Amino acid sequence: MNGERNDALAIRSAAPAATPAKVRFKTASSLDSADIGDIILIDDRGEVIGPGQLRRMRWLFNLKLGAATGAFAVIPAVIFGSAWLGWLAAFGYLGVRSWRARPAYAVRRGVALVAAREYSAAEKLFRQMESRELEFHHQRIVDVYMAKIAWRFGRFDEANDRYQRAMSALSRNKHGEAGMYWLCAFDRVQLTCARGDVERAVQLRRKMIDAPKGEYFQFERLFTDLLIGFHQGTSKEVEDDLYDAVKITLQSNCFGRSLVLLSWAFHDRGDDEMAVVTLSQAPSRLTRDSFADAIPRLHDWMMDKCAEWGVDL
Repeated sequence: MNGERNDALAIRSAAPAATPAKVRFKTASSLDSADIGDIILIDDRGEVIGPGQLRRMRWLFNLKLGAATGAFAVIPAVIFGSAWLGWLAAFGYLGVRSWRARPAYAVRRGVALVAAREYSAAEKLFRQMESRELEFHHQRIVDVYMAKIAWRFGRFDEANDRYQRAMSALSRNKHGEAGMYWLCAFDRVQLTCARGDVERAVQLRRKMIDAPKGEYFQFERLFTDLLIGFHQGTSKEVEDDLYDAVKITLQSNCFGRSLVLLSWAFHDRGDDEMAVVTLSQAPSRLTRDSFADAIPRLHDWMMDKCAEWGVDL
Protein backbone atom coordinates (compact mmCIF):
# COMPACT_ATOMS: atom_id res chain seq x y z
CA MET A 1 0.00 0.00 0.00
CA ASN A 2 2.84 2.40 0.78
CA GLY A 3 4.27 1.75 -2.68
CA GLU A 4 0.97 2.67 -4.30
CA ARG A 5 0.79 5.79 -2.15
CA ASN A 6 4.30 6.91 -3.10
CA ASP A 7 3.69 6.27 -6.80
CA ALA A 8 0.50 8.33 -6.66
CA LEU A 9 2.07 11.37 -5.02
CA ALA A 10 3.66 12.93 -8.10
CA ILE A 11 2.25 16.38 -7.45
CA ARG A 12 2.18 19.04 -10.12
CA SER A 13 1.91 22.70 -9.18
CA ALA A 14 -1.27 24.43 -10.24
CA ALA A 15 -0.78 26.99 -13.01
CA PRO A 16 -2.62 30.33 -12.96
CA ALA A 17 -5.78 30.50 -15.02
CA ALA A 18 -5.72 32.59 -18.19
CA THR A 19 -7.51 35.94 -18.35
CA PRO A 20 -10.28 36.33 -20.98
CA ALA A 21 -8.05 38.40 -23.26
CA LYS A 22 -5.44 35.61 -23.31
CA VAL A 23 -7.82 32.67 -23.73
CA ARG A 24 -7.13 30.55 -26.78
CA PHE A 25 -8.30 27.19 -28.08
CA LYS A 26 -5.67 24.80 -26.74
CA THR A 27 -6.21 21.07 -26.45
CA ALA A 28 -4.77 18.75 -23.80
CA SER A 29 -2.65 15.83 -24.97
CA SER A 30 -3.84 13.61 -22.09
CA LEU A 31 -5.84 13.72 -18.89
CA ASP A 32 -2.82 13.91 -16.62
CA SER A 33 -1.27 16.79 -18.57
CA ALA A 34 -4.42 18.96 -18.67
CA ASP A 35 -4.10 22.53 -17.41
CA ILE A 36 -6.81 25.00 -16.50
CA GLY A 37 -7.74 26.43 -19.89
CA ASP A 38 -7.01 23.26 -21.84
CA ILE A 39 -9.89 21.68 -23.77
CA ILE A 40 -10.13 17.92 -23.32
CA LEU A 41 -11.40 16.59 -26.66
CA ILE A 42 -12.61 13.00 -26.75
CA ASP A 43 -13.69 10.57 -29.43
CA ASP A 44 -16.78 8.37 -29.34
CA ARG A 45 -15.04 5.82 -27.11
CA GLY A 46 -13.92 8.41 -24.58
CA GLU A 47 -10.25 8.43 -25.56
CA VAL A 48 -8.52 11.81 -25.47
CA ILE A 49 -7.82 13.40 -28.86
CA GLY A 50 -4.41 15.02 -28.57
CA PRO A 51 -3.02 17.93 -30.61
CA GLY A 52 -1.27 15.59 -33.08
CA GLN A 53 -4.42 13.64 -33.85
CA LEU A 54 -6.38 16.88 -34.14
CA ARG A 55 -3.88 18.19 -36.69
CA ARG A 56 -4.29 15.01 -38.75
CA MET A 57 -8.07 15.40 -38.65
CA ARG A 58 -7.77 19.00 -39.85
CA TRP A 59 -5.37 17.96 -42.61
CA LEU A 60 -7.87 15.35 -43.79
CA PHE A 61 -10.67 17.92 -43.68
CA ASN A 62 -8.62 20.41 -45.71
CA LEU A 63 -7.81 17.66 -48.21
CA LYS A 64 -11.51 16.91 -48.68
CA LEU A 65 -12.27 20.64 -48.94
CA GLY A 66 -9.59 21.03 -51.60
CA ALA A 67 -10.99 18.10 -53.57
CA ALA A 68 -14.51 19.50 -53.40
CA THR A 69 -13.30 22.94 -54.48
CA GLY A 70 -11.41 21.41 -57.38
CA ALA A 71 -14.52 19.57 -58.47
CA PHE A 72 -16.52 22.80 -58.43
CA ALA A 73 -13.84 24.39 -60.60
CA VAL A 74 -13.45 21.56 -63.12
CA ILE A 75 -17.06 20.45 -63.71
CA PRO A 76 -18.40 23.82 -65.02
CA ALA A 77 -15.25 24.30 -67.09
CA VAL A 78 -15.73 20.89 -68.74
CA ILE A 79 -19.48 21.21 -69.28
CA PHE A 80 -19.55 24.80 -70.50
CA GLY A 81 -16.02 25.03 -71.85
CA SER A 82 -15.33 28.13 -69.78
CA ALA A 83 -12.51 28.33 -67.27
CA TRP A 84 -13.81 31.52 -65.67
CA LEU A 85 -17.14 29.80 -64.85
CA GLY A 86 -15.14 27.08 -63.12
CA TRP A 87 -13.23 29.59 -61.04
CA LEU A 88 -16.45 31.46 -60.26
CA ALA A 89 -18.11 28.25 -59.03
CA ALA A 90 -15.07 27.35 -56.92
CA PHE A 91 -14.87 30.76 -55.28
CA GLY A 92 -18.61 30.73 -54.73
CA TYR A 93 -18.36 27.34 -53.03
CA LEU A 94 -15.53 28.56 -50.78
CA GLY A 95 -17.49 31.70 -49.95
CA VAL A 96 -20.53 29.70 -48.86
CA ARG A 97 -18.38 27.34 -46.78
CA SER A 98 -16.61 30.27 -45.13
CA TRP A 99 -19.92 31.98 -44.32
CA ARG A 100 -21.39 28.81 -42.81
CA ALA A 101 -18.20 28.23 -40.80
CA ARG A 102 -18.40 31.59 -39.04
CA PRO A 103 -20.35 30.24 -36.01
CA ALA A 104 -17.67 27.58 -35.56
CA TYR A 105 -15.12 30.23 -34.62
CA ALA A 106 -17.49 31.66 -32.02
CA VAL A 107 -18.13 28.15 -30.65
CA ARG A 108 -14.39 27.54 -30.34
CA ARG A 109 -14.02 30.83 -28.48
CA GLY A 110 -16.87 29.94 -26.13
CA VAL A 111 -15.51 26.46 -25.42
CA ALA A 112 -12.09 27.95 -24.68
CA LEU A 113 -13.67 30.45 -22.26
CA VAL A 114 -15.45 27.64 -20.40
CA ALA A 115 -12.21 25.67 -20.17
CA ALA A 116 -10.54 28.78 -18.73
CA ARG A 117 -13.46 29.09 -16.26
CA GLU A 118 -14.55 32.42 -17.64
CA TYR A 119 -18.16 31.34 -17.35
CA SER A 120 -19.83 34.76 -17.51
CA ALA A 121 -17.96 35.73 -20.69
CA ALA A 122 -18.75 32.35 -22.26
CA GLU A 123 -22.44 32.60 -21.37
CA LYS A 124 -22.68 36.07 -22.92
CA LEU A 125 -21.08 34.80 -26.13
CA PHE A 126 -23.30 31.72 -26.38
CA ARG A 127 -26.48 33.75 -25.75
CA GLN A 128 -25.47 36.10 -28.56
CA MET A 129 -25.04 33.07 -30.82
CA GLU A 130 -28.46 31.71 -29.86
CA SER A 131 -30.08 34.97 -30.96
CA ARG A 132 -29.35 33.72 -34.48
CA GLU A 133 -30.38 30.39 -36.00
CA LEU A 134 -27.63 27.80 -35.53
CA GLU A 135 -26.97 24.60 -37.40
CA PHE A 136 -27.68 21.33 -35.63
CA HIS A 137 -24.11 20.57 -34.61
CA HIS A 138 -23.38 24.05 -33.31
CA GLN A 139 -26.64 24.18 -31.35
CA ARG A 140 -25.87 20.87 -29.61
CA ILE A 141 -22.43 22.15 -28.56
CA VAL A 142 -23.95 25.38 -27.28
CA ASP A 143 -26.58 23.41 -25.33
CA VAL A 144 -23.93 21.24 -23.68
CA TYR A 145 -21.73 24.14 -22.65
CA MET A 146 -24.63 26.32 -21.57
CA ALA A 147 -25.70 23.39 -19.37
CA LYS A 148 -22.23 23.30 -17.83
CA ILE A 149 -22.34 27.06 -17.21
CA ALA A 150 -25.84 26.95 -15.68
CA TRP A 151 -24.72 24.12 -13.38
CA ARG A 152 -21.64 26.08 -12.28
CA PHE A 153 -23.92 28.94 -11.24
CA GLY A 154 -26.32 26.63 -9.38
CA ARG A 155 -29.13 26.93 -11.94
CA PHE A 156 -29.92 23.21 -11.77
CA ASP A 157 -33.25 23.21 -13.63
CA GLU A 158 -31.84 25.14 -16.58
CA ALA A 159 -28.79 22.88 -16.72
CA ASN A 160 -30.94 19.74 -16.63
CA ASP A 161 -33.18 21.04 -19.43
CA ARG A 162 -30.14 21.82 -21.57
CA TYR A 163 -28.65 18.36 -21.05
CA GLN A 164 -32.01 16.75 -21.83
CA ARG A 165 -32.36 18.74 -25.05
CA ALA A 166 -28.85 17.88 -26.18
CA MET A 167 -29.23 14.17 -25.40
CA SER A 168 -32.59 13.93 -27.16
CA ALA A 169 -30.95 15.24 -30.34
CA LEU A 170 -27.86 13.03 -30.14
CA SER A 171 -27.38 9.32 -30.72
CA ARG A 172 -25.58 7.18 -28.15
CA ASN A 173 -24.16 5.00 -30.93
CA LYS A 174 -23.73 7.24 -33.99
CA HIS A 175 -20.20 8.12 -35.03
CA GLY A 176 -19.44 11.72 -34.20
CA GLU A 177 -22.29 12.02 -31.69
CA ALA A 178 -21.75 9.20 -29.18
CA GLY A 179 -18.93 10.95 -27.31
CA MET A 180 -21.00 14.07 -26.68
CA TYR A 181 -24.05 11.98 -25.75
CA TRP A 182 -22.21 10.06 -23.03
CA LEU A 183 -20.49 13.22 -21.82
CA CYS A 184 -23.97 14.69 -21.25
CA ALA A 185 -25.15 11.47 -19.62
CA PHE A 186 -22.39 11.50 -16.99
CA ASP A 187 -22.85 15.20 -16.35
CA ARG A 188 -26.60 14.73 -15.93
CA VAL A 189 -26.12 12.05 -13.27
CA GLN A 190 -23.67 14.27 -11.38
CA LEU A 191 -25.98 17.27 -11.70
CA THR A 192 -28.96 15.26 -10.44
CA CYS A 193 -26.92 14.08 -7.47
CA ALA A 194 -25.58 17.56 -6.70
CA ARG A 195 -29.09 19.01 -6.60
CA GLY A 196 -30.01 16.41 -3.95
CA ASP A 197 -32.05 13.86 -5.93
CA VAL A 198 -29.77 10.94 -5.15
CA GLU A 199 -32.34 8.22 -5.86
CA ARG A 200 -32.92 9.59 -9.35
CA ALA A 201 -29.17 9.87 -9.90
CA VAL A 202 -28.75 6.19 -8.99
CA GLN A 203 -31.49 5.23 -11.46
CA LEU A 204 -29.86 7.22 -14.25
CA ARG A 205 -26.46 5.73 -13.42
CA ARG A 206 -27.82 2.17 -13.70
CA LYS A 207 -28.97 2.90 -17.23
CA MET A 208 -25.38 3.70 -18.26
CA ILE A 209 -24.08 0.15 -18.08
CA ASP A 210 -23.17 0.24 -21.78
CA ALA A 211 -21.26 3.53 -21.63
CA PRO A 212 -17.91 3.38 -23.50
CA LYS A 213 -14.82 2.50 -21.49
CA GLY A 214 -12.26 4.92 -22.90
CA GLU A 215 -9.90 6.66 -20.47
CA TYR A 216 -12.01 9.79 -20.04
CA PHE A 217 -15.23 7.88 -19.46
CA GLN A 218 -13.52 5.56 -16.99
CA PHE A 219 -12.45 8.68 -15.13
CA GLU A 220 -15.98 10.10 -15.28
CA ARG A 221 -17.46 6.76 -14.19
CA LEU A 222 -15.33 6.69 -11.05
CA PHE A 223 -16.10 10.23 -9.98
CA THR A 224 -19.79 9.89 -10.78
CA ASP A 225 -19.90 6.85 -8.48
CA LEU A 226 -17.89 8.67 -5.82
CA LEU A 227 -20.26 11.63 -5.92
CA ILE A 228 -23.24 9.32 -5.49
CA GLY A 229 -21.40 7.56 -2.67
CA PHE A 230 -20.65 10.88 -0.99
CA HIS A 231 -24.33 11.85 -0.98
CA GLN A 232 -25.26 8.37 0.26
CA GLY A 233 -22.64 8.53 3.00
CA THR A 234 -20.47 5.57 2.00
CA SER A 235 -17.79 4.67 -0.56
CA LYS A 236 -18.16 0.91 -0.17
CA GLU A 237 -19.91 0.53 -3.54
CA VAL A 238 -16.91 2.00 -5.37
CA GLU A 239 -14.45 -0.79 -6.16
CA ASP A 240 -12.03 1.16 -8.39
CA ASP A 241 -8.40 1.67 -7.43
CA LEU A 242 -8.31 5.18 -6.00
CA TYR A 243 -4.52 5.45 -6.26
CA ASP A 244 -4.63 5.32 -10.07
CA ALA A 245 -7.06 8.24 -10.00
CA VAL A 246 -4.80 10.14 -7.59
CA LYS A 247 -1.94 9.86 -10.09
CA ILE A 248 -4.01 11.55 -12.81
CA THR A 249 -5.50 14.26 -10.61
CA LEU A 250 -2.19 15.25 -9.02
CA GLN A 251 -0.27 15.32 -12.31
CA SER A 252 -2.93 17.57 -13.81
CA ASN A 253 -3.90 20.91 -12.31
CA CYS A 254 -7.57 21.17 -13.21
CA PHE A 255 -9.35 18.36 -11.34
CA GLY A 256 -9.97 20.10 -8.02
CA ARG A 257 -13.40 18.61 -7.40
CA SER A 258 -12.07 15.14 -8.11
CA LEU A 259 -9.40 15.63 -5.47
CA VAL A 260 -12.05 16.64 -2.91
CA LEU A 261 -14.03 13.49 -3.70
CA LEU A 262 -10.91 11.35 -3.44
CA SER A 263 -10.12 12.97 -0.10
CA TRP A 264 -13.58 12.12 1.16
CA ALA A 265 -13.26 8.53 -0.07
CA PHE A 266 -9.88 8.02 1.64
CA HIS A 267 -11.29 9.53 4.84
CA ASP A 268 -14.33 7.27 4.59
CA ARG A 269 -11.99 4.26 4.30
CA GLY A 270 -9.88 5.33 7.27
CA ASP A 271 -6.82 6.60 5.38
CA ASP A 272 -6.67 10.16 6.71
CA GLU A 273 -3.05 10.58 5.60
CA MET A 274 -4.04 10.34 1.94
CA ALA A 275 -7.21 12.28 2.66
CA VAL A 276 -5.19 15.26 3.91
CA VAL A 277 -2.70 15.05 1.04
CA THR A 278 -5.37 15.00 -1.67
CA LEU A 279 -7.47 17.70 0.00
CA SER A 280 -4.46 19.99 0.41
CA GLN A 281 -3.97 19.98 -3.37
CA ALA A 282 -7.59 20.79 -4.21
CA PRO A 283 -7.99 24.53 -3.40
CA SER A 284 -5.38 25.74 -5.91
CA ARG A 285 -7.13 23.66 -8.59
CA LEU A 286 -10.54 25.15 -7.83
CA THR A 287 -9.72 28.65 -9.06
CA ARG A 288 -12.89 30.34 -10.38
CA ASP A 289 -14.69 26.96 -10.29
CA SER A 290 -17.96 28.13 -8.64
CA PHE A 291 -17.70 24.97 -6.55
CA ALA A 292 -19.99 26.22 -3.76
CA ASP A 293 -22.89 26.75 -6.17
CA ALA A 294 -22.35 23.61 -8.26
CA ILE A 295 -21.97 20.94 -5.54
CA PRO A 296 -22.86 22.68 -2.25
CA ARG A 297 -22.73 19.67 0.08
CA LEU A 298 -19.30 18.58 -1.12
CA HIS A 299 -18.07 22.17 -0.88
CA ASP A 300 -19.29 22.38 2.72
CA TRP A 301 -17.50 19.11 3.54
CA MET A 302 -14.29 20.50 2.04
CA MET A 303 -14.52 23.70 4.05
CA ASP A 304 -15.14 21.79 7.30
CA LYS A 305 -12.23 19.41 6.72
CA CYS A 306 -9.86 22.18 5.65
CA ALA A 307 -10.56 23.89 8.98
CA GLU A 308 -10.26 20.64 10.92
CA TRP A 309 -7.05 19.47 9.23
CA GLY A 310 -5.42 22.89 8.88
CA VAL A 311 -5.44 22.90 5.09
CA ASP A 312 -4.85 26.34 3.53
CA LEU A 313 -7.55 27.59 1.19
